[in-house]
Amino acid sequence: MNHTVIIYNNLRKIVNIKIIYKLLKVILWFYFFMSFFQNSFALEEQAQSIYSPFLSQIQTNYTVLDQEYLLKKVRQGLNDYQKEWHSLKKTQIIDDIIALNNEAIYQNWLKQELSQTSQKTLELKERFFLKQQNKDLNHPDYVKQLLNNPNIFFQTTNNKREFVEGESIYQLVYSTYFPVTRSNVNQLSKLSGLIVILDWKYQFIENYSKNKKLAYSELSQDFAAFVTPESKISFDGDFYYGYIFTTLQYYPDTYWIYEKQLSNSGINRESALVYRDDAGKYNFVKNSTKRKLISLDESFWISEKHAFLKYLLSDAKFLSSDIPANMKKIKAFTQTLTSWKSEEESLEIIYDWILNNIEYSTVLDLENMQIFSWSEAFFTKDGVCTAYWKLMAYMMLYSGFYDLEMIEWYVIDAPDFPNIWHAWIRYKDRFYDPTFDDPIGSLATKNRTEYKYFQIPEDIFYANRFHYDVLPDSFLTASRNDIQQYIYEYLVNLIPIYQNQLTDFEIFNPIIFRNRYKIGANTLITPEILALNLWFKTVDGERFRYTYNGTEYSIASFQYYILTSENTETVLSQIGYNLWLTDLYKWVLPDGSFEWRLWYNIKLR
Repeated sequence: MNHTVIIYNNLRKIVNIKIIYKLLKVILWFYFFMSFFQNSFALEEQAQSIYSPFLSQIQTNYTVLDQEYLLKKVRQGLNDYQKEWHSLKKTQIIDDIIALNNEAIYQNWLKQELSQTSQKTLELKERFFLKQQNKDLNHPDYVKQLLNNPNIFFQTTNNKREFVEGESIYQLVYSTYFPVTRSNVNQLSKLSGLIVILDWKYQFIENYSKNKKLAYSELSQDFAAFVTPESKISFDGDFYYGYIFTTLQYYPDTYWIYEKQLSNSGINRESALVYRDDAGKYNFVKNSTKRKLISLDESFWISEKHAFLKYLLSDAKFLSSDIPANMKKIKAFTQTLTSWKSEEESLEIIYDWILNNIEYSTVLDLENMQIFSWSEAFFTKDGVCTAYWKLMAYMMLYSGFYDLEMIEWYVIDAPDFPNIWHAWIRYKDRFYDPTFDDPIGSLATKNRTEYKYFQIPEDIFYANRFHYDVLPDSFLTASRNDIQQYIYEYLVNLIPIYQNQLTDFEIFNPIIFRNRYKIGANTLITPEILALNLWFKTVDGERFRYTYNGTEYSIASFQYYILTSENTETVLSQIGYNLWLTDLYKWVLPDGSFEWRLWYNIKLR
C-alpha cells in the first residue's frame, strides 16, 4: 500500500490541530525525499497529489468555520517551512501547495458567505412576527358587538399599518377613520369596514385599499440579476468579473418593497439589478457595467483572495484601461523585486519602491478619479493616499503576504482634517502609511531610518488617528496647536513603555528634540527659539558671504528651507528633527531686513 495513503488514512483519527501540522510536515518531507527518485510527473501534479487528500480530510471531518482556522494555520506553517528549504525543486512544490491552500481559503470564504441566513428565511421571520402582533388581544364588549356584523372585520397592523393576509403582507391605504366608542357603536354597525388599533385606540375605516408588499427574494427573480456583496464578483470563462453600479435607487425596508413604489419608480425589470448591500439593505440598480478584473491563472495563488478581489473591484470604477493586463504587468514587476527575498526584505523593498517612485498628486482634482487608482499610480507615478495603499497592498499580496487590511480613518494633524479621510495598511500587528512617509518639498528622498510610519505598533501609530465614530467633537473645532499638544501628551504617556526604544521610532523625535534643547512642551518652536539653542551664522545675502571666527567664507551652492514662526515645526517634522547635517543662517537681505534659513547640502568656494 502506498506510504502516503497510509499517512493520510491516519488523518481520519486526528482531532488535535498540532498533530495535523506534524503529519503535514512528514507528508511534505516524504514527497521531497521521493521526488529525488520519481520524476515521472510534473511538480504541479506532485503538489496536487500531496494537498488534495489532505484538504479532503479537513473538509470531511471539520465544520466550515473550523476549516477556515485550520487552513489559515496550515498557511502559516507552509510559509514557515518554506524558509527552511532552499532547493529550487522543493521551493517550487511548496509554492504550488501554498497556491492550492490559498485557493482553498478563498473557496471556504465563499462557502461561509453563501451559507449565511438566507433572505427568504429573514422574510419568513418578519411575516411570522407580524402575524403574532396582538394575536391574543381581548377586545372590549362594544368592539365585540361591532365584530358580530359579518361586514366588519378587525385587522391587526403594525405601526406602518401593515398586516398579513394569507402568505402576503399588505399596507392599509386610507384617508379618514373614526374613533370607535360606546356612543357610536349602533351607528357604525350599519356600515362595512375595518377596525384597527391606531395610537392605542380602536378606529373604524370605511374606505380603504391594500398596497401589497413584494418580497425581495421573490421579486429579484424577475430582474436581470440579484447581486449581494459576495456575488458582486462573479467567475465566468476563466476570468473574475465585477459589477460597478452607477445609478442606484435605495429603499429603506430590509425585506420588502411596496408594489406602488415599484410601479412609480420607472425601474425596468429586464435591465435593472437588485442589490443587497453589506448592511442587508436593498437597492435597485438602474445602470451598471460588468468589468473584467483578473484571470484565474493570475489570481489562483494569491493569499487573502477575497480582499484582493474586493479592492480590485473598488478600483475598477477609476479605470478605463485593461485591468487584467495591468495586473499581469504589476505582478511580473513585483516578483522581479521580491523573488527569493525574505518577508522582511520584501516588505522593505516594496515600501522603498513606492516612496522612491510615486509622487503625491499636486493637483487635487477630486473629479479626476484616476488619482485614486493604484494602477494609474503604478504607470504614471502619481496618486493620492488611496492609490498608495492599494498599490502597496497588491504588491504585498503578489509577494505572498496575508493578514493585511486597508483602514480609512481621520488623521487629526493632517492639513485637510476633517474634510478628507486618509488610508493606510495594517499588516499583522504593525501599521504602515506610505503616503505620510512620502518625502516632499526640498527633501527629495528618505532612507529607511527616516520613515515615520513604517512598521509601527498600534498604540504609537494611533497617536494622531481616530475612527469616524469615536472622533471627539472637540477636535472638529480645535486649533492646530491644541491638536499638536494632544498628540504630544499622548506620546509622552507612551514613553515608559518604549523607554529603551525611543530612537527606533521617529514619531518620538519631537519629544527627544524638546528634551535635548530644554524647550517646553507648550512652547511654539520658532526660528528665534532655534537660534537661542543652536549656533547660527549671519550671511550677507547680496554677496553670499559670511564671517566665522575671523575668516570670511563664500557660498557656492546650497539648498534651504525658509523658516517662519508658522512653519518651523512643520520643517523640523519633515527632516525628522535631525539638525546634524544642517546649519541655521540669518540671511540679511539688501534692504536690511532678514530671514531665517535652514541650510543643507552646502558647498563653499
